[in-house]
Amino acid sequence: MLDLNPKATVGWHDIGQGVQILVIDDALSDPERVRQFAWQQEYHLPGANEYYPGWISSARIKGDTKYFREIGEIFLQKIWPSGRPSAISAGRLVPRTSFAVFGMDPQAAAAQKYIDQHVDGAFWLAGVTYLFDDHAPGTRGTAFWKHAPFNLQTFCAGDMASIAYREKVLGLKVFDQLKESALLFPSHDSKEIAKAVMDGDPRGRRLFSLEENENWKLVKFVEAKFNRLVAYPSSQFHSIVDTTQIDGLSRENARLTYNGLLPYPYPAAIVPKLPYAGGYRNVADLVVAEE
Repeated sequence: MLDLNPKATVGWHDIGQGVQILVIDDALSDPERVRQFAWQQEYHLPGANEYYPGWISSARIKGDTKYFREIGEIFLQKIWPSGRPSAISAGRLVPRTSFAVFGMDPQAAAAQKYIDQHVDGAFWLAGVTYLFDDHAPGTRGTAFWKHAPFNLQTFCAGDMASIAYREKVLGLKVFDQLKESALLFPSHDSKEIAKAVMDGDPRGRRLFSLEENENWKLVKFVEAKFNRLVAYPSSQFHSIVDTTQIDGLSRENARLTYNGLLPYPYPAAIVPKLPYAGGYRNVADLVVAEE
């Protein structure tokens, strides 16, 4: 059901720092069938490790892995046009996918100091396929940003070896940014830097808009269009854009998308393992935090 259209139009946008944005128009061979399938699914609000600002359906669709592996292969051919290291393969890409309907109220989110710009640091690529006709008044799409106070366009956590590997095999330029901006950071700890970015004051701009403020400067905007795919390195700061003013959302006017997150395309043995998480012995009289 989910097939990449052989007659699709492929375009690239180089926005600096090694970040290439892929835009494919007429991406799906049968987008109407995929849209109908999406609206038949059951949706829920975000749960643990789900951060989408709206309704999500984790339903699988036939052809999803093949679809995203083809997208990953397009990126790898762009990065390595004359051949790639043998350790890198699109065949290793198993996507985390979902249908999603944007549904967060901007005013309520602003009151809770929600930050719409973010990175999906545990993944290599993110892909969004727009499955709605954009006839509602306002602007919809995906925006890409630079964090002005720290002069950072991309950010990913990890030790020096893992970041160096990503730079070498995937074309990112993380170290250059970190070196240029080092004196601006409030800490030497990457987790503290990430926290400072996400704790920034959202005032001065409408959430989910293209408006800038002292913290965020717009780098690139890709407008939503039915059956358009936009894919990009998930370490690039990005956000949903939706400034529509609609009295009531429905299937006819909601922002429906098919989203996928792709892991890094090299062997799992190269990726740092999580700390050991089982088999701990109890210690008498030790005060521990409640779960």
